[in-house]
Amino acid sequence: YDIFIANRNTLGQIDNIQRLTENHLLIFPDSYVVFTPDVSLTLTNYLSYYPSHVLLLNNLPSYNDEEGFVVLLNEKGEILDEVDYHKEWHFSLLDNVEGVSLERVSPDGPSSSSENWHSASSSVGYATPAYRNSQFLNFCY
Repeated sequence: YDIFIANRNTLGQIDNIQRLTENHLLIFPDSYVVFTPDVSLTLTNYLSYYPSHVLLLNNLPSYNDEEGFVVLLNEKGEILDEVDYHKEWHFSLLDNVEGVSLERVSPDGPSSSSENWHSASSSVGYATPAYRNSQFLNFCY
């Protein structure tokens, strides 16, 4: 089925809905893809072990660095997953979080829990496009 990505506007309504791909895309267990409006910029700034899994999405919704909502929807408009993220979720000892990805620690953990998010490790260049998160832990809540 089709998957869409969106954000929420200032009234809390789902907004800027974009289909992730116009083509059929199979994402297998333990494989990853990243969607970006600028593939070459992503690959220039971050190491990716699977550059063919860095995919162009021209109309990626805008996400504020301070806080915001990332919403995944199915073709019926039903919410598959959602996170209400905040800048304070970054590792507190980082002086500058510009270009540092917030990574979900466990896919089985709650999406909007600050305990399930952490800044990407400096040892991977602060992001892991198309690869398992550097802060990944395999446990259930």
